[in-house]
Amino acid sequence: GLGLGRGFHRNGEVDPLSCPYHKVEWSINGVPIKPGNRVDMQVYNNQVLFEIPFSVRSDTGRYSLTLTNDIGSCTASANVTVIDRPSPPEGPLEVSNVTKESARLAWKVPVDDGGAPILHYIIEKMDVSRGTWSDAGMSSSLYHDVVRLIHRKEYLFRVKAVNTVGESDPLETTKTTIARNEFDEPEAPEKPQVVDWDEDHVDLQWVKPKSDGGSPITEYIVQKKEKGSPYWTNAVTVPASKTAATVPDLTKGQEYEFRIIAVNSAGPSAPSEPSDPVVCKKRYLAPKIMTPLKDITIKAGQILHLDIDFIGEPPPEVVWTVGSRDLKTDSRTTVTSIGYHTIINTVNTKRSDSGTYHILLRNSSGTDQGSFQVSVLDRPDPPGEPLVYEEITSSSVTLSWKPPKDNGGSEITGYVIEKRDLTHGGGWVPAVNWVSPVNTHATVPRLLEGTKYEFRVMAENLQGRSDPLTTDKPVVAKNQFDVPGRPGKPEATDIDRDHIKLKWAAPISNGGSTILGYDVERRDKATGRWIKMNRDPVRTCEFYDDHVHEGKQYEYRVSAVNAAGAGKPSDVSDVYTAKLMREKPKLHLDGLVGKKIKVRVGEPIIINIPISGAPTPTIDWTFNAGRLPMTTRHSTDTTSNMTKLRIENSNRNDSGRYTITAKNEYG
Repeated sequence: GLGLGRGFHRNGEVDPLSCPYHKVEWSINGVPIKPGNRVDMQVYNNQVLFEIPFSVRSDTGRYSLTLTNDIGSCTASANVTVIDRPSPPEGPLEVSNVTKESARLAWKVPVDDGGAPILHYIIEKMDVSRGTWSDAGMSSSLYHDVVRLIHRKEYLFRVKAVNTVGESDPLETTKTTIARNEFDEPEAPEKPQVVDWDEDHVDLQWVKPKSDGGSPITEYIVQKKEKGSPYWTNAVTVPASKTAATVPDLTKGQEYEFRIIAVNSAGPSAPSEPSDPVVCKKRYLAPKIMTPLKDITIKAGQILHLDIDFIGEPPPEVVWTVGSRDLKTDSRTTVTSIGYHTIINTVNTKRSDSGTYHILLRNSSGTDQGSFQVSVLDRPDPPGEPLVYEEITSSSVTLSWKPPKDNGGSEITGYVIEKRDLTHGGGWVPAVNWVSPVNTHATVPRLLEGTKYEFRVMAENLQGRSDPLTTDKPVVAKNQFDVPGRPGKPEATDIDRDHIKLKWAAPISNGGSTILGYDVERRDKATGRWIKMNRDPVRTCEFYDDHVHEGKQYEYRVSAVNAAGAGKPSDVSDVYTAKLMREKPKLHLDGLVGKKIKVRVGEPIIINIPISGAPTPTIDWTFNAGRLPMTTRHSTDTTSNMTKLRIENSNRNDSGRYTITAKNEYG
């Protein structure tokens, strides 16, 4: 046999003929070969020449040469093999077991192996969208699993047989194949809903996919992602019969998102839309204010900024009030409540921003509330109206007013009074530089008599001076009233060795002005000098003198005082001795005992007998053991230390024995 490659030149020569002949015949596989364009047959120098310049695969066969003459014939044969590329694999090219990333191809052996054994098969694929063939692998068998397909891409496939000569023409699929599973993956579940949570877990619910892809869903995968992380991790797997899950072992205070993946025999679905973010915390918690509430003091014009933290689940409603009014956002104040913080920011604060700030938190689990004081310090309000002329004299004016309605948030430190001369002209000048804050009245001194003035008063605190309160009308510096009249003569109502108590009657005339009090003067009988006993006017018609010395004798007089000054003094009181007030009566007869009183007819009879006793004893005079005649000639007078009998124009009938009896509750 002889093997030739396809297209090779074939030159067949036969050895010189050993016998005469006259006919030469060539055949292939018993079929005579006739000369033609492809075949050249010649006999030359007793040699037979057979030539096919360009052989083809069909030239393969058993070649026979027959020589014939008159005697007979002889035949010689040889096998010739022309080697070529194989024919295409035998179709059809079947595609099976298609998935989203692979497919199995199957074919039959080529009808013609090209005269050489098939070494292997080359498989190629074409992404129809790209239009180019690419390698898909080799196989020594009649099938091949094509891998690394792209899901949902459309493909064509082809197979070529390979022998030692080369590759056959391809066997191609007649229709395209889409890379997908027999069943599709499910559609994505709907966005999961957070239905409950606590510090360490979250409960989710979701709606199953609208399509299961043609294959029942086998399970759901719940994935979680922490805030700030790009990575999703599997958290829990639940069977297809459930569309709810509890995700455990979460971190307290961490914020999470969740998504759901449905799984069937084709694989996992696309993830659902992520859930709304949720923080692992208690779901039901009564509100509680976490920031300590402290009183705040600021100056007017500064910024009031409050930032209060609180807890509560669900996040509580926040209500701010100041006093009885709701605190809301306006041109100067911003009130915001975001998450678990509430903020108040007030610019250009005013005194009116002061008050009790109250915060109320409430949710379904309860309430919490708290209050604190905000004091915005400012200048005081003007002193309270009216500014009254309490007293007007020729050289001074006494003014009174009321405290400011608002002290500006700090104590009043004093008042300032200014005056303005309207008679001679000029501006406001200081009149009283400081008035104690405990007083709401003051006297402006050193005025010019007959001059017209107006006045104003201002309150001061640590923040400054208030706007002024001004008198309604001017006033002329002159006396407005007369001094009071004379009070009644002072009388002792109680005497002891360490005090003397006096009383008197008010004057008939107050001089046109309310009596402000009384000045009490005392004179020691031994010195004869009058001394004022009171520093301020005595407000009542009584005076208690506790600066006496036992046994000393004193006289008193009283002057009434009004806006015009002190009036004339009263009549001088009797002489009072500082002595015990509980004393048995005693008649001091040292000058009379054993003596007779002699007078001429017509002369008065005067008998003065010192007495003592407390209280002042009552005196009873008798004459010749009978009652003392009470005529126009007879008179008696008794004081606390003396009793006196006087008989005018005496006659002989007045001669006799006179007896005096002194009595009080002690004898």
